Amino acid sequence: FFLKNSFGSGYNLTIVKTDKEASTEILDKIIADNIPDSKRDGDIGKEVKYTLPKDKVGNFEKLFRILEDKKEELKVESFGISLTTLEEVFLKVAVDVGNHASIDK
Repeated sequence: FFLKNSFGSGYNLTIVKTDKEASTEILDKIIADNIPDSKRDGDIGKEVKYTLPKDKVGNFEKLFRILEDKKEELKVESFGISLTTLEEVFLKVAVDVGNHASIDK
């Protein structure tokens, strides 16, 4: 739990669109408006992934309500949220260590 709290990047939000051609930019705007400091991590096919900061958890309910209420309009099939995994924490630590090693050379 210490590693996740110290090195975790927050929560992972995954949105599955009904159509891969559905606008990701609209989702980006809704998420940014409701969860400051969020970032899109990927947009492959029908799946869009975001990282949401853990200190904004109080804003999640409003965002989920918007996504649920506007599912058809936004062409959202489903969405889910999860905590940063331990694997993601180890990958982040490895990248950080690699960056520091290259700076020290």
